[in-house]
Amino acid sequence: MSVPGDKTRSVRWDRTGRVHDLGSLGGSYSEPSAINDRGTVVGRATDENGTWKAVRAPLGKKLGALPSQDFSARSVWVNNADVVVATVKDRSLRWSTTGTTELALLRGTGHTFVRGINDAGTSIGTSGEFAVTWDAQGRVTALPVPAGLDEADPVAVNAAGSVAGNVGSARTWPVQWRAVVWR
Repeated sequence: MSVPGDKTRSVRWDRTGRVHDLGSLGGSYSEPSAINDRGTVVGRATDENGTWKAVRAPLGKKLGALPSQDFSARSVWVNNADVVVATVKDRSLRWSTTGTTELALLRGTGHTFVRGINDAGTSIGTSGEFAVTWDAQGRVTALPVPAGLDEADPVAVNAAGSVAGNVGSARTWPVQWRAVVWR
């Protein structure tokens, strides 16, 4: 929702259609990215210095920054247990009732990007150029890529842990993507 002064704000609509402003971190922008069945909204917002932070707003509350993060939050997701995952700068973090966990890197890679989380706590994303899953403890597992292909992009994970995504080859341009499901 845009507000006067060229700012954006995250809002939640209730079942009667009323709009509830979720507040801000003191900056000009907030963007929701997901909502769970409990009504918890997650996304990102700028603080008074213009730094993007991963945020959470439980039902009936305003946005609050998640702890232990650097700048440049993006790709923020939540499951129905209110476990949140997000990419912050070049690393991915997981917030739960037990604290903050950094999602592990595959050996030989230098950055991660998280793309989602299911209710079992399995997260999906990439570590370097590799498609991966992370278990609820943040341990990483590479997803296999069919022979002759070298690019993978996981985009969704279901309750059973099946991952949908795309695979292709960087040796051809443009990359010819095709859909794949990892089970």
